[in-house]
Amino acid sequence: MPTHCGDVGVYLGQPTGEELRANPAAYEALMEEVAQYEWGNDPEYMRGFVDGLGGSQVVYLFECRHCQAQLVQWDLD
Repeated sequence: MPTHCGDVGVYLGQPTGEELRANPAAYEALMEEVAQYEWGNDPEYMRGFVDGLGGSQVVYLFECRHCQAQLVQWDLD
């Protein structure tokens, strides 16, 4: 579970690709999170990753209860 401002984030759910793109702060948080991986810097791969959310690849969305920062965790099977 991600933390921010010294506290755990509030779980908001598993957004679809469309929902994630509609939330610029959450989308940017995901891009920052995966930028550490080579595949995370491939725009074509990331388009497919975000489009395919909900199957074997998911993003868990959280929000900081203090400053409302969007926090993400992701998982691939």
